[in-house]
Amino acid sequence: MRTRFDTTYDALRARLRTAGDLDLTTSEGLTAELEAISATGPTWVEPDLDEVTFVDAHAVRPLDLRSLTDAAMPDPGTSRSG
Repeated sequence: MRTRFDTTYDALRARLRTAGDLDLTTSEGLTAELEAISATGPTWVEPDLDEVTFVDAHAVRPLDLRSLTDAAMPDPGTSRSG
């Protein structure tokens, strides 16, 4: 089965629908899709894995969505006021 990625957006959320296998051969495509989503600046990324038929360890790291949101959040140790 060919792996498909489909991203939809609403006001603050990006939803990534994925179908097929997530493994070594598709992890780069998944990473690229998530980086493209991150570049648009959504507040929330919702992965929809209902149609995923297989996941191996190579797909786990890209699915750690904390790395996408951490970059957008200010460091709690910094102050915006001078």
